[in-house]
Amino acid sequence: MKRLSILILVFFVIAVMAVLGNVVHRHVHLRSVKTEAADKTKPVIDAMARYQADHRNYPESLDGLVPQYLPSLPTMTPPVRLTYFPLQDHYELCISVGDTSDLWFNSKWNRWKMEDPL
Repeated sequence: MKRLSILILVFFVIAVMAVLGNVVHRHVHLRSVKTEAADKTKPVIDAMARYQADHRNYPESLDGLVPQYLPSLPTMTPPVRLTYFPLQDHYELCISVGDTSDLWFNSKWNRWKMEDPL
């Protein structure tokens, strides 16, 4: 009976470790995908600064940067999406993976902010 209890406990610990490992792996993968997507947007951020210097405001959409300020918009591999939010005195970019939208660039602060889902 004691051996059976130990065996059940060992299987339980292994199952918990497998579930936690899967959650951590998914989180690390999502973070990696978002960081790679953020690197792809560096030319967009530079183009936005040049556009703003010339026009004293930001474009209505990212398409306003092409072709004068940017040869083309970066290609994001689905399910990654880049969304642009023009605001009154600054803009924000959001990188979404699937249903999450937790990597934000704010031009006022000139930095990315990652909102972790965990």
